[in-house]
Amino acid sequence: MYRIAVCEDDPRTAEQNKTAACHVLEGKGRVQGRDYDVEVFHAVAPLMERLTANSNAYQLLLLDIQLDGDNGVELARFLRETSGQCLHHLHHRPPRLRAGQFPDLSAGIPAQAGG
Repeated sequence: MYRIAVCEDDPRTAEQNKTAACHVLEGKGRVQGRDYDVEVFHAVAPLMERLTANSNAYQLLLLDIQLDGDNGVELARFLRETSGQCLHHLHHRPPRLRAGQFPDLSAGIPAQAGG
């Protein structure tokens, strides 16, 4: 199962990010709960606890740049340096996307057998 973590301190924006990721994946025929799951964190500490326990817990991290008291860019840098895995991050807020303009996040998600 493909797992996505959203780390955003603003609840409304966190829900928008989760909805956008679900929209993209469902548009590619993926089913939440079967093919993928999205977990929302409103602070860095719980996400870090999860990643410390299992560094492979998520295949995609959507991180807020300025979290309350923390910095998503620094978190991404820390994770890249400590995990040895390739992490990319944006240093700006992306423009608002309309339906049909979402990037294709599903290319790396294998289709389920029979699905």
